[in-house]
Amino acid sequence: MKILVLSLLRVGDLIQQKPLLARLREKHPGAEIHLLVNRSVLSVRDLFPEVDLWFSFDRDGLQKQLGSAEIPILKPLSELSTLVEELSYEHYDLVYNFTHNRLSAFLASAIPAVEKKGLLAQGTGFRTFENSWLRHFNERFGTKEGTPFHYIELLAGAFDLGQIEPPRLAVRGDLLLIQPLTSDVKKNYHPTSWNRCLAQVRAEHPDLEIKILGAPFEKETLLKSFDEEDLLICEWSELRGVLQRAALLVTGDTSVKHLAVHAGVPILEIALGSADPEKTGAYADGAWVLTTAIACAPCPHHRPCRQLSHLCGEQLRPEDVASVIDALLNGREPSVVSETTRLAKTKFVPGIGWSLSSGDDIASFEKAAWSLFLDGGDYPPVGSASRHWRQSITTESFERNLPILSSSQNELATQFRAQVQQLQELALLCFAENMNSVRVEEIRRSFTDVLPMSPLLRSYFSDIRETLSRPFPSPMHFFGALKKRFEELGRRLEIRNKMIHQMEESNGRILGKETRRSPEPT
Repeated sequence: MKILVLSLLRVGDLIQQKPLLARLREKHPGAEIHLLVNRSVLSVRDLFPEVDLWFSFDRDGLQKQLGSAEIPILKPLSELSTLVEELSYEHYDLVYNFTHNRLSAFLASAIPAVEKKGLLAQGTGFRTFENSWLRHFNERFGTKEGTPFHYIELLAGAFDLGQIEPPRLAVRGDLLLIQPLTSDVKKNYHPTSWNRCLAQVRAEHPDLEIKILGAPFEKETLLKSFDEEDLLICEWSELRGVLQRAALLVTGDTSVKHLAVHAGVPILEIALGSADPEKTGAYADGAWVLTTAIACAPCPHHRPCRQLSHLCGEQLRPEDVASVIDALLNGREPSVVSETTRLAKTKFVPGIGWSLSSGDDIASFEKAAWSLFLDGGDYPPVGSASRHWRQSITTESFERNLPILSSSQNELATQFRAQVQQLQELALLCFAENMNSVRVEEIRRSFTDVLPMSPLLRSYFSDIRETLSRPFPSPMHFFGALKKRFEELGRRLEIRNKMIHQMEESNGRILGKETRRSPEPT
């Protein structure tokens, strides 16, 4: 059996995907696993024993050729055709597209294989998504509305790889590694702040070895702010050995952060700018994240900061960073007293998944319910998910949050029924012989008038709001898309209701009729 995986992103994304490749190896122990990547990431291939054969092409060069007036327009297409022809000789049984972009969709569609999974091109658009996880990834991952799932969880769900348990981080060395530079200047903590922080750490730990970590191409930049004797410049081949000596890695949002996860090294991430630790934080149990309470963060990738100064970095005080480093080096739970600073820890609960824990147990409940919905099936393991959530929180939190969940379910059911009534009126209008387009538009606008004010409850209607804002070729197309969204929401609320019902029964309570009812669209 031969399997091809397309991973056409950056080094950090590929390193994050390492546990997915390992799970593929577990599912298909006798298969050959091939990987198609950008040529720029080949420097890390020694880190992937899961892969039997590597293919690569110069994606950056290809894009430059397409934009160059001096190069014939068909030349890059010819190069892609040659690549597809080469891959076609492998006669793949399975192709997985781990990359969610147009180029990867085109390539995955063009490469012959018995079965294909992931985003695929079809005509001028894309093939219908084969499961709810993949569609959720497409619709939510890069949006402001967001998703409660980590990048790894979304890919694992999209490709039916099951829940992937992350490593537990533990102290194993006596070296403090500081990585000041990232791929985006917006994500960098200022060198002056780093030096103030390190001065305090050195004063508290005079015998500790501290090194400023960087790649060879970063050395010149690092020498502008740090002494050469403090630098540790590493190639990828050297980095694994260095990480084995580390008591702690303090870094921005970098590929080294993800590599440290697989080495089991304790991590403190300084999440600034476009860094979004809730989506691409260290997929580990026990990593720490420091960030600031800035409304504009996380900001978009590949765009300059829109503020007059780097507010997210300026509000992260060096003394707070040093305090957290000191606590972690001494084996203590860190805390931050500054009102502008946020501290969170990554956590993994079997059956629930990964989270950037901030003490919000209701959020973990919502994630468990959403996972059951995305998994699909007529009989989701609601009882198992309820037990996992109950066991993952304290009795005090359970007693406090269960009434809140029950009350919110009542409100959701009420709002859902009100909107279903509007949907029924819309159906009569859309399929009427003499359709009243003005009235259709009035109902379309009125859907948002009855939405709940709570951010948590409003989030349940976000997909419906998105559908309401989209243009459609006809009222019937609009009604069909909206009806599908209501059916999905009804299913999510049914699962949520069953989970609450089971937990209330286990707590010795009897549900009222309103909460027991499973709202479904008609």
